[in-house]
Amino acid sequence: MFPNDCGGIADERNIRDRHFRPLLARSVLQAIRLYDLRHTVASLLFAAGEDMKIVQDRLGHASITLTMNTYTHVATEIRERTAARLDALIDAQEVKSRHKIVAN
Repeated sequence: MFPNDCGGIADERNIRDRHFRPLLARSVLQAIRLYDLRHTVASLLFAAGEDMKIVQDRLGHASITLTMNTYTHVATEIRERTAARLDALIDAQEVKSRHKIVAN
C-alpha cells in the first residue's frame, strides 16, 4: 500500500510510528489502528454501491468469501437497498403495464 524510498514495501511500524501516530495526535480523531483505515475504505465503497468483486480485488482478498464474511454488516445493508430498488423497478413496470392496457 505504501512504498518505501526504494520502491519496495514500507515497514508498517515505520509508517505507524513516524507518520500515522503523530498525525492522529495532531488531529481530533480518536486513537485508531492503521488497519482501521482499510476497513473504513472498504465499508465506504460498499456503502457507495461499489461491486463486491471490485472491493475484494482492491483489498487483495484471495476470495470473495473472505470479503463477504469480513463486511457482513455492510453486505446486509446492500442486500436491503438492492431489494428496495428491485421493488421500485417492479412497481414501475406494473404501472407501465397498466398504463398500456388503459391506453389501448
